[in-house]
Amino acid sequence: MHWALEIVEIVDMICGEIRSSTPTATHSDGGDIIFEGPLRHLAVLARTSTVFHNTALDHLWNTQDTILNLLRCMPNDLWRINDGLGVPKISLLRSIASSDWQRPLIYSHRVKSFLMHQPESSDFLQALSLFLLGDCIFPNLQNLRWLSPLPSSFHHISLFITPSIRHLSLLITGSFSQLSILSNLGAKCPALTHVAIYIATSQGTFPTLSTFARSLMHVQSLTIPLVDRAALEHLSQLPHLQSLQFTGSFTPEFSLTPTLASIPFPALIHLTMYSLQCGTTLLTWSKHLTLKTLNIRGIQEVPTKIDIRRFYAAIALHCAHPHLQEIIVGTSYDDVTPPGADEIDTYSVGRDMIEPLFPFANLVTVSLIHPVGFDLDDATILKMARSWPRLQSLFLTARPFHHMPSRVTLEGVYAFAEHCPRLRTLGITVDATSVPKIRIDKEQPRVTQLTLATLHVALSLIGNAGRVAVFLSAIFPELRWIQTFYDGVLAEHEDEEEEEAELEVPAEQLESHKKWKAVEDALRQD
Repeated sequence: MHWALEIVEIVDMICGEIRSSTPTATHSDGGDIIFEGPLRHLAVLARTSTVFHNTALDHLWNTQDTILNLLRCMPNDLWRINDGLGVPKISLLRSIASSDWQRPLIYSHRVKSFLMHQPESSDFLQALSLFLLGDCIFPNLQNLRWLSPLPSSFHHISLFITPSIRHLSLLITGSFSQLSILSNLGAKCPALTHVAIYIATSQGTFPTLSTFARSLMHVQSLTIPLVDRAALEHLSQLPHLQSLQFTGSFTPEFSLTPTLASIPFPALIHLTMYSLQCGTTLLTWSKHLTLKTLNIRGIQEVPTKIDIRRFYAAIALHCAHPHLQEIIVGTSYDDVTPPGADEIDTYSVGRDMIEPLFPFANLVTVSLIHPVGFDLDDATILKMARSWPRLQSLFLTARPFHHMPSRVTLEGVYAFAEHCPRLRTLGITVDATSVPKIRIDKEQPRVTQLTLATLHVALSLIGNAGRVAVFLSAIFPELRWIQTFYDGVLAEHEDEEEEEAELEVPAEQLESHKKWKAVEDALRQD
């Protein structure tokens, strides 16, 4: 035997490499487990090599998504398992004896990660709980993801709760009684560092969620619908909380002045919220946040320009300029009532609103989606491009309803070629009805940007497609993809074999779409 195999870390690395690809496992009619793919190789090592035996078994059993593999280690006369479609039907044939656990106990302590996505038979779990040796099935479990949409077996989650759990994801879809699991979960799992709680409805869950949040002491990542002010202030003091996501909206009490002058969040670098107003409130309460990413997703309301101005001002005042690398704001707005044509001015985003973001010089990803779009000009775009030289992805996007015309021309697009050498994806509405002359200056040669590959023009107007293609290919020689708002729409209707006339697309917009696709064809021929 090679001396290197006496080093435990090397043996573990070898097993880890074998285990790295997606495994599969099945069983024979006799109930024995038959492993396939990488698991098969680990099983062979465990059976044939004393050097690899324990380490291979650890990797073999590390991650499970069913109890059946453990069950098949029990005597064949104990259960009857019918592996049909859906949930396997498990029937107990006799009482469980202590000796029946002898073989399963060899493997159960090796399981570190368990996913419950398709629940086992509730009767089976009930029987297992009555005859279980010890308090839990997997005593060394570190990662538990209970994501089953069926509430009938949720109360059996107690069989999997151990003090060693560090990563926990729960999907709660049933009655409020399921929330009781949260009441003392922090005490039962004091080592929790990564927590995600998903609830079908947040109504009536406020007190329980807040109490649970206040019990977390070492959490580094937390996803939760909502918490009260006391819980928020507790979270803000945690020294290791790096990622925080609120999937619900705060209650009206958050409009009041907080009990603390400001809340620090000393380690927070990733913040995600689902309400622009709540995001503004949280930022306003905070000290100088050293966020790297700030995401406002799934917005349920249509933000007015007043809301937007306050939010962007709060970012500028309360986020450290050198640290922020990603800002994502907006949603599809598919589930909200669109503003009327006479309300465009109420919702448009102008230069004065977006300029507070310009000092964030290290931004890499910016995606700002607003209902009717942006009222910007070439001068503003030039200043933006100069302010964000590290950009790799930029989207200034509007939704299709009452999409306001753009004052940004291809001159503005040229600014990104001059000042954003790393930009790969650009989404912006432009007025391409006229094409600027290609700049030829011996003292200041024309800039060529070599990374931009995709340009999304939404509902941009366009004049001569050939001239636009020549201009874009000159400054972005690697540009190959031109997308419009109607790319996805037309693709869906082509799948349904519907005619363009049935799409109810305004003739001018459909004509612009065809011209932009002609530009794309020309760019790909270069």
